[in-house]
Amino acid sequence: MGKKIGLKQLSQKIYSDVTGLPETFTNSFGDIEDAFDCIVYGNSGNGKTNFTVAVLKDLIKALDCKCMYISYEEGHTKTLQKTMIERHNMLEEVGNRLEILDHATYDELVTRMERKKSPKIWVIDSIQASHFTEEQCAFLKQRFVMSRKKKIIIYISWADGKTPKGSCAKSVEYYAHIKIRVEGLVAFFKSRFGGNRNYIIYEKGAVKYWGQKVFNKHKSR
Repeated sequence: MGKKIGLKQLSQKIYSDVTGLPETFTNSFGDIEDAFDCIVYGNSGNGKTNFTVAVLKDLIKALDCKCMYISYEEGHTKTLQKTMIERHNMLEEVGNRLEILDHATYDELVTRMERKKSPKIWVIDSIQASHFTEEQCAFLKQRFVMSRKKKIIIYISWADGKTPKGSCAKSVEYYAHIKIRVEGLVAFFKSRFGGNRNYIIYEKGAVKYWGQKVFNKHKSR
């Protein structure tokens, strides 16, 4: 059964925002709370993984927390090594605060998330390869994001045109706090926290794809 509060109690609630994030982050994500869910979707080769890793770098540093990246698609492959180590220098930037798991069943994931001192941030890459259902993802939100556990869950998803692919991903996109479509090395935002400026993942590649357009004059990192 859910917990009921009145308007006075709602007005008195104090929320914990994440501080210490760079302006490029808050311009797009807004003033985020320290618990939210997010879906990043797009076609292959458009920059989803590179974007997500850059975001994780900022979040892990700002929150000084641990992150579990579940790599259902790539596992512990050379391509992931290149992205994490060579391209984003994650070993030097965040050290062992980021760990990579190559697989977990849904029940195994819930068990890991329930553990005391489990990571703050959880990345599911991808929602299609995980084979989770709409009901399972909804449970993860209620149990770990909306509760006192205050986790951050980031789903990476395939796309079908300009929408996430499959009923589960579409359901997650519908209720997620932050929805991010990635195309041509640009991330397009719909965030309930504000911000919502386009984020250029790689400027040279974005200009090659989109031409000489200005995306809110938002610089890439």
